[in-house]
Amino acid sequence: MSITLKTLRDAAAVFCPELAAIIEHDSEITQSTWLTSLQTGKAIEMLSLCALASSAKNLGANIHVPYLFVNKPDLYYVRNVIPRHHGAQPGHEATIENLLLEDRFVAAMTPRLLVEIGSRVYGVYREGFPIHLIHTLRNKKAEYFDRPDILIVEGSVAAILESSDKVNFTYACSLGKCNGTLRVKNDISLPIISYNSDLLGVLPIKGIIECSVGKGNYHAEKQLNRYLEIFSGSDIPLSLLVNGRNKRCDSYDFESCVDMASTSIDDFCSMLSGTMDSYASKLFN
Repeated sequence: MSITLKTLRDAAAVFCPELAAIIEHDSEITQSTWLTSLQTGKAIEMLSLCALASSAKNLGANIHVPYLFVNKPDLYYVRNVIPRHHGAQPGHEATIENLLLEDRFVAAMTPRLLVEIGSRVYGVYREGFPIHLIHTLRNKKAEYFDRPDILIVEGSVAAILESSDKVNFTYACSLGKCNGTLRVKNDISLPIISYNSDLLGVLPIKGIIECSVGKGNYHAEKQLNRYLEIFSGSDIPLSLLVNGRNKRCDSYDFESCVDMASTSIDDFCSMLSGTMDSYASKLFN
């Protein structure tokens, strides 16, 4: 069977049954992942996230989907990025129709999956980890706009809508805790009302997964170097490149690069699963 958006969607649900209802949910928002084009890379990103969940379960982990997304599945398909107004650019995510701005704020702070393995908890995020950005800015460092497709972070996060215009959040990990409040506001600046932290050092970003349907070696290596510059602390995040074309990049710790044009969906998933098993084994060790 060839690789199509439909076969990728079906495979994602098999990898992670916990997300099946969200994967199978049809709406205007989910179309950009499952009904447009393979070239966007969004379906590969979702498949990779589900493959990570499957590999974590093989190691004995429990996988949890935050209730927010069970109740409002459209929110799962937007990025872990605080909504912001960027010069009234058309189509910016802060103005997505049918999604309340306050829901977007809560969704931005909420991991797409929780991985519980032994006494440790990890959050899996898509294209951003807002607490890292808030922590970076509050420590007088420059704002960044480079975000890997998937981030795996040690620790747990809770985000609660206090009122229609305020979201409270907390984060706890081995380095300490932080909490704060965001103003629900579509603004140019990050609408931080308060932020308190006893976190020591750089937040524990454990893994980076980059997904593509044809990323060349030079571009992939350049991106990875930028990610490591932003997210490395006492530990360097473990990196994985999932590429839908056979263009390898030796700079990543792991890579699954297969030519989707000449590979069956079964072979593609088998290769991805094998690589992801090795990656997860080291990541969650």
